[in-house]
Amino acid sequence: MSETGPDNRPMSFASIGDRILVYGTEARTRDERSTVLVAGDWASCRCYADAAERSASSLYGEYADAIRDSDLAIVNFECGLAGEEPVKKEGPNLEGTPESLQALRSHGFQLVTLANNHTVDFGRAGLDSLLERCGDAGLDVVGAGSEPYRPVYYTVGRTKVGVLNFVEPMEAPVPSHTGDELASAFDIRVLRDVQEARRACDVLLVIIHGSREYVPVPSLYWYTYALRIADAGADAVVGHHPHVPQGGTIRQTPDGRTVPVLYSTGNFIFRPAMPVAAQIPPHTGDGYLVELELADRKLHGVCLLPYGIHGGDGIRAIPRFDLDRFCRFMSELSGDLHDPARVEAWFDAVVDFQWTKHYAGRFQRFTEKFFEGDVDALRWVRSHHRSPTHYELIDRALMRIQHDLLGTSDPELRARLTAWYDGTWPCGGFGSPIADQ
Repeated sequence: MSETGPDNRPMSFASIGDRILVYGTEARTRDERSTVLVAGDWASCRCYADAAERSASSLYGEYADAIRDSDLAIVNFECGLAGEEPVKKEGPNLEGTPESLQALRSHGFQLVTLANNHTVDFGRAGLDSLLERCGDAGLDVVGAGSEPYRPVYYTVGRTKVGVLNFVEPMEAPVPSHTGDELASAFDIRVLRDVQEARRACDVLLVIIHGSREYVPVPSLYWYTYALRIADAGADAVVGHHPHVPQGGTIRQTPDGRTVPVLYSTGNFIFRPAMPVAAQIPPHTGDGYLVELELADRKLHGVCLLPYGIHGGDGIRAIPRFDLDRFCRFMSELSGDLHDPARVEAWFDAVVDFQWTKHYAGRFQRFTEKFFEGDVDALRWVRSHHRSPTHYELIDRALMRIQHDLLGTSDPELRARLTAWYDGTWPCGGFGSPIADQ
């Protein structure tokens, strides 16, 4: 660790049996350890509207047993339940089925994270219905409700585990995304709550939902935010929302702790959708579960359980003979994440690419509509002024234009980004993502 402050070191990836070890040492025998399993976005809509009627093995394949056998299984419920009319927002409204919550519990999940950008898609009445249904199903919740910043605690084996969940403020004009009903990632109380929760447990897990979608590396602001969460007291940080896998880094905190940070698990049981099917990146068909191994009242190790997503058929474990390729895939995605300067260079490459491909035209079109009196365009304008995932990119792009820097980002990173969208960097994918609309 640096003598002058916190530091990062590269995250390594090694296949151990049917898992990929990213932190700690090889797993102990089952009777010496306990496990916490973290899954990404799960939504019972679109091609998974019948998820409540399907068996665990049909959705999760070989990992159905890993979910059921874990001591604590956590999943991100990435949709709302109908209550009021759908709120008007820039992004889509995802309506799940009430029965799916009972199905999640029967599949082995005990805790649902609700600090995400779809929980309040149907207003306060929809959120109240969701919370009630979770209670009826025997599911615990974190990140939403009357006390969204309150951690939940479990005794896992002999280890007291705390879990917190935060979401980046996203699509306007949903007032809940300010933190009134969801735990906002940038609320002033977040770091204090992390510190207090850590003092009340042996191991603190913080699950975060945010950053830019459909890019291979976290945005600079989100990268920095996750490291601050680690410094404040988290023992592990796990992220989702980008709908593609991203890598991780090992944080060496100012107080001498070592914290694994993983930025995006990729999709889980979730169908992405974009206005143009061809814009859906190939790696939306890849993802991983995160398994935390606990022993001696501390975090002993972290493993990934990688999978391919096969259309609407759910996830399937990557065969053992292909695990080394997934290790290389994750190593490439993680290669620059220990160096903030390289993450900033990546962010500039993303800004150059996305401003030219998407944002410049959208920015002009919706601004013109707004000044013509189009109220619907107001939602887009508000969202892009108040949501960090948008305004950080727009502000960076405008500064680069002002200083004649647009298009001058690292050519090697721009080439990698283009290859990633083509599905050739770091390598081909592992699943069969849905490309139809």
